[in-house]
Amino acid sequence: MFAGPIGDYLGRKVTILMGALFFLLGGALQTGARTTGYLFAGRAFAGFGVGFLVMSKFALISVSSRYADTLSSHSTLRYSAMERH
Repeated sequence: MFAGPIGDYLGRKVTILMGALFFLLGGALQTGARTTGYLFAGRAFAGFGVGFLVMSKFALISVSSRYADTLSSHSTLRYSAMERH
């Protein structure tokens, strides 16, 4: 919900960096949590960061591929699915 417009405004690299920072902050909060409140806050930050990363990965894959000029959105999904195997 937030990552798309922010990615359009700030660019892919900044959006991915923001997602990674939120994820790291969430992981740090979870690691040092002494109460369930801190643990839940860490989970929220990490989840927010992962949302940024997931929304930005398809754009990054499509421009970093050597076939970037021939990739459609459907083939980008196929390409990212092939990377996992």
